[in-house]
This record gives sequence, C-alpha cells and structure tokens, in this order.
Amino acid sequence: MLFISEPAPASLSLVIFHGFRRGSLHFGSILKFERQLHPRLYYFEDEFTHEELKRHYDFYETLTVHESSLSPCIHSILAAKLGDEKRAYDFYLRTARLDLNDYNNDTRDGLHITSMAGTWMTIIKGFAGMEVKNDQLTFKPLLPKNWESLSFKINFRDKVKHVFIDRLGLKINE
Repeated sequence: MLFISEPAPASLSLVIFHGFRRGSLHFGSILKFERQLHPRLYYFEDEFTHEELKRHYDFYETLTVHESSLSPCIHSILAAKLGDEKRAYDFYLRTARLDLNDYNNDTRDGLHITSMAGTWMTIIKGFAGMEVKNDQLTFKPLLPKNWESLSFKINFRDKVKHVFIDRLGLKINE
C-alpha cells in the first residue's frame, strides 16, 4: 500500500504500476497510475488529517488525467468531503455525463457501468455525505448551490430511511 506523508516534489518521478492498462498513465513531471492514489485516500481517509487529505488531493488531482471511469467519481466524493463544492460538482457532472459526452472517446466500445454507479455514489456519499461510522448512519451534506434539495431512500439495518436535504438542513424519516 502507498501512503505518502508529503506530496512528491515536482522534480520526482513516481511510477506506480499495479495492473497497467493502455491509457492509464499520465506522462509529465510525475508518472502515476491514477486509479491507485485517490481511491486510497477515499478508502482510508480516517488515516489522514483534514489538512493532509486536502494537501494530497490538491497536489495529485492536477496530475490526474481522469481516464478511468471511476476517477471523477472518487474525486467528486473527496472534494465534497473537503468542502470544495465547485470541484465536487464539476467531477459529478463528468461522472454523470461520461458516456453521454463521450469524454474518453470510447463509448462506441460500450457503456461505463462503473460511472453509472459512480453517479449514485457521488450524490449519496459526496453531496449527502452519507457514511457508516461506529455502526451508525451519518451525514455531512454539501448541497450544490444550483440544487434546491436532494432526497433518496436507503435500506439500513432492514429499515428504509427517507433522507431529505435542502438549504434548511437534513431530515430522516423511517
């Protein structure tokens, strides 16, 4: 597993090869496999302080080409957790419209099901801020400024919860 306490200096060449596939590397001052670092920040965010998470996100996001269909989704969720509404929303749009706009110029080969699921994840885990902490469902909403509200149902511990978020706050009904 790769954890870096400080973002790499621009002069350092970092190569991470875990299951290389065509189109996954960004060639520049840093070479990296984009599906590796940000998912680790996402899955192990509790291992980082808010400042460390923000520093890593800000540094490595500029070096990521977002060719992986999961990349914009993870970046959107992390941006929402960091309170960066603009980047969260921009990456949400890229996630939701990946195939509609044919961003990767490969829709002719088939649809990106991961991006479709990533759209749901971006809304629920990003903008609603839903997580399970200490066996409890928790929320830290970040409603995009051009949305009036957000609502969804989720089955948690065999109970259907109705979640509603607007500018006034969060409401959960069973």
